[in-house]
Amino acid sequence: MRFFIHSHPGHARTDEFAARLAGLITDAGAEVVDTAAGSDMVVSVGGDGTMLAAAHIALEADVPVVGFNLGTMGFLAHAEPEDAGSTVRRLIDGAYTIEERM
Repeated sequence: MRFFIHSHPGHARTDEFAARLAGLITDAGAEVVDTAAGSDMVVSVGGDGTMLAAAHIALEADVPVVGFNLGTMGFLAHAEPEDAGSTVRRLIDGAYTIEERM
């Protein structure tokens, strides 16, 4: 499985988590790619604004999007950073459902 990670650049917390997430993905045998067009899923790392931008990217690439909430509200991004390992494993295993929202 190929993942494109979209994060808000320049924020230390999101940059650190995106790097950690990339490591978890590759350690689990999947791949992190440089563009959404070459991915199977877009992963958003940040708050709701970042999730909205990632949703737009995913829509254009015709792939699903999942969001890790590193913001304050988290209305749109439901995955939590402390669950990253198990979330990555479930995504790779296909143990998720897709909710059509757009």
